[in-house]
Amino acid sequence: VKTYGKRLYSPLALRPTQQKSESKPYVIGICGGPSSGKSSVAKFIKAKLPHAVILNLIHFYKPIRGNLRRRSRANSIIEEQDKTEDEQKLEIRDAYRNNDFDSPDAIDWVLMNKGVKALVAGQPFNKPIYDDETMIRTARTEHVKPSSVVIIEGHLIFCNEELMKMMDLKVFIDTDDDVRLSRRVLKMSRKHPNDSTFLNDILQKYENYVKPSFEKFIEPTKKYADIILPNYGFSTEDKLDVDSMNIPAIDLIIKRVLSEQF
Repeated sequence: VKTYGKRLYSPLALRPTQQKSESKPYVIGICGGPSSGKSSVAKFIKAKLPHAVILNLIHFYKPIRGNLRRRSRANSIIEEQDKTEDEQKLEIRDAYRNNDFDSPDAIDWVLMNKGVKALVAGQPFNKPIYDDETMIRTARTEHVKPSSVVIIEGHLIFCNEELMKMMDLKVFIDTDDDVRLSRRVLKMSRKHPNDSTFLNDILQKYENYVKPSFEKFIEPTKKYADIILPNYGFSTEDKLDVDSMNIPAIDLIIKRVLSEQF
């Protein structure tokens, strides 16, 4: 077992491989705390396995401020056209401050599991499109076609037993709290460069919701991982590239997928 400081690759990663049915896709789950590098790892894997499809948990959030998908449009809880721009911004900020997006209760697990089951069965499905800026499920959907490799990435995906049972490989990105918070602050500062209140909001959000929920819901699920990948942080050179991170052993995942899939 290789060790890296206090972290390690799970011994489960060394267990004997199992031959997969050619008709069933290989499902990879990538979990970790918010801003731990899950999306980056998913993209690294897809770069090696271009045929893979990625499902991001963010699109399966329950729509806090409205569901504009066709069958639900009449029941939408918002009427944006009747509100001024300032009123909309205030409502969005209040929703951001007062809702816990790091609790399993924030996720539409029925819809998530329905979509993954369809892909596992070799069927396409229409993935919802969630606007995380407005916290609305938009009227648009994305038609996802089945593939031999399906990557599910999200901070809470190991909190749902039904979803986990469909995963062939479970990966947890182990990232220090200070790295995750730094990435979150940098991302938001670049996303809202003219917003002088964002830092106060994000730090209050972190202390009130993100950190407690990580400790209660996400960190304990590390025990379910087949592979634990340490993330040593992002590049601190030049422009502070938050997507350029030192995450070893991506090839370990690729080899595992190829050995079990074929």
